[in-house]
This record gives sequence, C-alpha cells and structure tokens, in this order.
Amino acid sequence: GGGGGGMPPKKGLDQEALLRWAKAETSGYPLVQVTNWQSSWNDGLAFCALLHRRFPEDIGSFDALTNATPEARAANFELAFGVAERRL
Repeated sequence: GGGGGGMPPKKGLDQEALLRWAKAETSGYPLVQVTNWQSSWNDGLAFCALLHRRFPEDIGSFDALTNATPEARAANFELAFGVAERRL
C-alpha cells in the first residue's frame, strides 16, 4: 500500500509534494493511479501520462496504450524514455 514507497528522504527534495504533483498531472488518464513510488510506476503508463500532458504528439493516442502484457509494459517504458530523451 500507499505512502512514499519506502524511499529515504533526500535533502532538498519533498517526495510527497512531488508525488502529489504527479498524481494531479496524471489524473483522468485511464489505467493510471499514482499513489506511491513503486507500483504506480511499474507499467510505464504513469511516465507516458506525464509526458503526454506536455508532448501529446510524441506519445500519440494515450487510449491505445495498455498494461495487459509484459511486452506492452516494456513498450510503454521504451516510448516514455524515448520521448524523454528527445524532449527533456
């Protein structure tokens, strides 16, 4: 369950505030529910949602993404990291 995912606090980084921001930014995206730093991020969809909010043309149709198979989850990460490398 919830909380900060058991990560130790880092100086100068408010992890709870960052998690709240990520939750707000991904609100309304199908299959995405940001509640912690572990399981909320394990299928790549939260990363894709954050990037889709800023670069929708790079992610494409978010509704076409799925987390149904290991291959789909891997593809989500490949897509997200590819966009992040080009755009950030």
